[in-house]
Amino acid sequence: MPPGAHLRIQLPADPAHWEPVTGRACRPTGAAGLLPLRARVTALSSSRLPNEGRIDGFSTLEVFDYRVEGIGPAAICLRAAPARTPRGHRTAR
Repeated sequence: MPPGAHLRIQLPADPAHWEPVTGRACRPTGAAGLLPLRARVTALSSSRLPNEGRIDGFSTLEVFDYRVEGIGPAAICLRAAPARTPRGHRTAR
């Protein structure tokens, strides 16, 4: 990717939810010879889009925008999280 590239990731959401993973839990893999060179990934924003007519079973898309700087491998990690419980509702234990 060129320096300063804008990268957008869209994932199906509701009832699913996605959470960014950072730090040591999110590292590039492979290309061992390139690991001393690392690109930097900066989260810019997150938002939601309607999912009407796109992916069955999901009501929205979660959108994550990033900027990538530098040369070398980079990792962007997003973890699926349990569906959110509406306010005022309790989950069974």
